[in-house]
Amino acid sequence: MKSRWDAIVIGSGVGGLAAAAALLARVAGKRVLGLGEHSEPGGLTHVFPCNGASWDVGIRYVGELQESYPIRTSLDYLSAGQLHWNKTPDELERFIYPSINFAVLSDPGKYEERLVSRFPEQETAIRLYFRDIRATTRWTRLGFAQGFIPRPLVNFVRLVQHLTSAKVEQTTAGNDLTRNFRSPLLRAPLASQWGGYGLPPSQSAFAIHAQIVARYLDGARFPEGTRPNRQQGGEENRAS
Repeated sequence: MKSRWDAIVIGSGVGGLAAAAALLARVAGKRVLGLGEHSEPGGLTHVFPCNGASWDVGIRYVGELQESYPIRTSLDYLSAGQLHWNKTPDELERFIYPSINFAVLSDPGKYEERLVSRFPEQETAIRLYFRDIRATTRWTRLGFAQGFIPRPLVNFVRLVQHLTSAKVEQTTAGNDLTRNFRSPLLRAPLASQWGGYGLPPSQSAFAIHAQIVARYLDGARFPEGTRPNRQQGGEENRAS
């Protein structure tokens, strides 16, 4: 008996919906069945009520969603243009500790200058930090790209990645920050985004840290109709 479905996707979260509803069905023209345990599809896009307020169960906002960026283009296609995005406030995140209260700006130049203004004696280290963030992010993304490009191009991308490896910080985030910044007050806000990737700086690769930092250098956006939950770092979100 011929199967009714060309493909069955187990899991009705964002990834399953993207694979089933958009990529396989819309692009490949396949008949796809998506299955999930929840009564409604959506996974981490769900919200739940509590004490009269609505709470997101997943990510609060998304970076690199400027017009024409690859992620934005993909999401616009997957949603058939029905998903609209609002920009977060200019002060994207605020990290509060007993000795420092620092807000991260949604502009890489202004963010860097705010750090330099607050810690002028470490200006050179701050400039190099942002250089390392960008270089390491480019290097890491070249590695990811190898799984998505035609096979004849893989060796070329590997060569480019190898030639740029000397500029990449291949250490933990904690080691990098401790080695390059004398002030623990400066290390605190720089390390505080570790909550975005789940491991404290002493255990996380600087390459992962760099990707999270780079993703939000130009701010973030959240779906229209929702409100972003702004993250604050404090005693429960220690830098080291």
